[in-house]
Amino acid sequence: PIYQDSYGFMGWDAVTVSADLDAISFESPELRLNPRDGFLFMEVVIPDVSVDVAVYGDVAGVDFEQPVWVTAESATLTSEIVLSAAEGQPVAVLVAPSFELDTFFMDTSLLPGALEQTLLGDAVQGQLEEMITETIVEAIPELLESELAGLDLSTDMELLGKPLSMGATFGAVDVDSAGIRVVLDTQISMPSTSDKYYRGVLSAPDTSL
Repeated sequence: PIYQDSYGFMGWDAVTVSADLDAISFESPELRLNPRDGFLFMEVVIPDVSVDVAVYGDVAGVDFEQPVWVTAESATLTSEIVLSAAEGQPVAVLVAPSFELDTFFMDTSLLPGALEQTLLGDAVQGQLEEMITETIVEAIPELLESELAGLDLSTDMELLGKPLSMGATFGAVDVDSAGIRVVLDTQISMPSTSDKYYRGVLSAPDTSL
């Protein structure tokens, strides 16, 4: 149960109330990512949230069970996303997520008495916030890391008449107001036809992707 309570009320020996969250439905979420200096600003808007809550218990020994309908025009989660690289792979971390429900409404008209509305409403809101925040905090970094890691960083070309293969891993990833900047660590492979080897350095100017 997301909510449980018991007390005496208007001469009743006891009132016990419990609530279970049965189902959550909503329309397709909208994800917005805006680059800022040092992080991506993320806003996830989930429209038309509807929650089915089963409320049950007993009043002076008489059992009751009633549905409660909960709605919100939207649920919005905002957060900063800090990007970096570790062991050649991109890493995304959500920082300071904030959750807000717009036009939250709960119909408790079928419950025995109205005294549950405030406490039950707080419990439902808290559960919604926890579930949605936990899901997004887990899903969004994985999505960003997967998209970045899915970039094809390898290429094959011909240099001085010989085939050359170049691969790359993530050396650093950061964000400024212009977008995402990726620094790549490259690995180059080229067959040799010489029996002599020399140590050397291959360099190139910084190139924006």
